Amino acid sequence: MSELEQTIFSSLNDLAGKNPLADFFVRLLVNDYFVLITLSLFLFGFWFAGSSTKVRESYQQRIIGAPISIVLVNVTIVIINTIGLPFSRTRPFHQHPEALETTLALFYPPPDPSFPSNSAAVAFVLVSTTWGLNKKIGFIATILGLGLAFSRIYAGVHYPLDVISGIALALIASYVTQSFLKKFSLIPKTIIRWARMIYLA
Repeated sequence: MSELEQTIFSSLNDLAGKNPLADFFVRLLVNDYFVLITLSLFLFGFWFAGSSTKVRESYQQRIIGAPISIVLVNVTIVIINTIGLPFSRTRPFHQHPEALETTLALFYPPPDPSFPSNSAAVAFVLVSTTWGLNKKIGFIATILGLGLAFSRIYAGVHYPLDVISGIALALIASYVTQSFLKKFSLIPKTIIRWARMIYLA
């Protein structure tokens, strides 16, 4: 870990416990539910939105890429953690006793490796998908995603590079998936057609 990353981590983690209001928002953002469920609800809303059938279908084709990207990015993270490349490492609270205190107070100590952040990766797959649908809602989604990333460092669950790498993997996975679905458009169109048969599109 670089000295700069260590300084950034310590500066953010040291904020924990100083302001009850800040701790409240971090507890809200750091958990595995609030941000991810909110972002998923954005996509659920867009699945049925659209001023015309053509617009709605374009939304649906893009949304279909989100679960594919999530699978892709999580498989990538499992491979990285399994073979130990390039920077697989333990969580901050294993190396910093003070970080463990804040982690226990604000979240819980996850047992898996720290790098990359799978929570940030999943969040930014959803953020990226939302941006492709609507820029205004995408901006809100970005704030939520960055809030989750920040809170993970604040709570001592991740180092800065962990969440940055998770975000980068998410953007790459989203780009690859959307490019693939555009090239093989029959796949999302078939899924949408099946969904319509059971009134889910």
